[in-house]
Amino acid sequence: GTVALQGVGATPGTTEPPVNLISSGDIRAIGTRLASNEPSLALPGKFISPASIALQAAQIYPATLTDFELVVGGPEGRIVVTPSGNPAETITPLSVGGSLKLTASHIEQAGVLRAPFGELRLAAEKSLTLTRGSVTSTSSAGLTLPFGRTEFGTDWLYKLDGNLTRVF
Repeated sequence: GTVALQGVGATPGTTEPPVNLISSGDIRAIGTRLASNEPSLALPGKFISPASIALQAAQIYPATLTDFELVVGGPEGRIVVTPSGNPAETITPLSVGGSLKLTASHIEQAGVLRAPFGELRLAAEKSLTLTRGSVTSTSSAGLTLPFGRTEFGTDWLYKLDGNLTRVF
């Protein structure tokens, strides 16, 4: 698929979001290991916009172990999520344990947001709308996703850089 970035700034007198991220496929949020002396158990990422944002994709999800936040500022800031195809036809991504947080005054979720075995947070200060047919899911949809290993039949482990291991 492709990703297109259109628009800069607000158009006076309209309610259309001035920034559109459009993909004919998926939008995957990818965090980055921070360069520091402290080891991290997640890959943080953040996209901050002073203008409202519209996201259109087959589905939107965080990469494995990514902790990604999309923030729109302002008292009337808006995030609108719409599908680029039929939400029923999307396939659960091979991504595990990621977190995706959308933060704005207004959030309209009409598309597909996924975080298999992870976390989705929709933080709307004024209004949150989940439309009919939208998908907001942390399920693996019955898929076996290759990730880590089990220990003693009770713990689920994932080896990170160095001597770090994340336990679920």
